Amino acid sequence: MFSRFGRCYRALLGNAYFCIEDPNKGKEPEERFYNDVTNKMKGDMEEAIGRLIKNNTGYKFSYKSSTSHHTVVDGKWQGSREGFSRNLCLRIDIQGYFKREFYKKTREFANVQVQLNGKTGRTTISQVNFECGYEIPAECIRDAFNDSCKEKKILFVVRRDCKIC
Repeated sequence: MFSRFGRCYRALLGNAYFCIEDPNKGKEPEERFYNDVTNKMKGDMEEAIGRLIKNNTGYKFSYKSSTSHHTVVDGKWQGSREGFSRNLCLRIDIQGYFKREFYKKTREFANVQVQLNGKTGRTTISQVNFECGYEIPAECIRDAFNDSCKEKKILFVVRRDCKIC
């Protein structure tokens, strides 16, 4: 199943789908990150995503009215790696929550980033805004983070109540 950006994934329950969307498709994005990602970082990201979706079925983000930052998956502390601090870790953080209209409906999103701690601070290597309140399939979460990392842009995962997106 395909949406404007790419793929849609069947929900774990019901007739809904989750679609990876790029609201800036075909135009220059308002926000973009330009961090180079090594193969080692991609492996670290896969490992962190695996810890987010422990049972390999999915994950449900819960909307909070506060914009407080918190860590969803804490990084595994690793040894020194060139160009990074001794306590290098890759983690998944929620940077805040917001509401936005998608498909003619106001929806609640969690701004989720995969970050790598370096000598000069945190480096965002992937950022996806996930719709809150629904169990999002594991494959959709993985592909959204990987697409964001590859395209170096912020993507959305949105629930669709339809059979064809």
